Amino acid sequence: MSTAGLILGGTFAGLAFAGGSASGGSQIQQIGYGVAFGVVMDTFVVRTILVPAFVVRLGHWNWWPSKRSQPDPLVSKEAA
Repeated sequence: MSTAGLILGGTFAGLAFAGGSASGGSQIQQIGYGVAFGVVMDTFVVRTILVPAFVVRLGHWNWWPSKRSQPDPLVSKEAA
């Protein structure tokens, strides 16, 4: 997934160089930089840090619509 994020970020960063000096070129450059930055942040911050942190914090509620057939390994037997 990280490779796909880097490729997509690089593709959008290409807009930053493709804008040129034509009418609206600076807007295309700004969009290119912004989208490329957002994709790279999603790849390295959201998917590697935030999503696993939310899964751990939510615990068994993370699997809400479905019922898990196995007990939660993070819950100790003393708490149950």
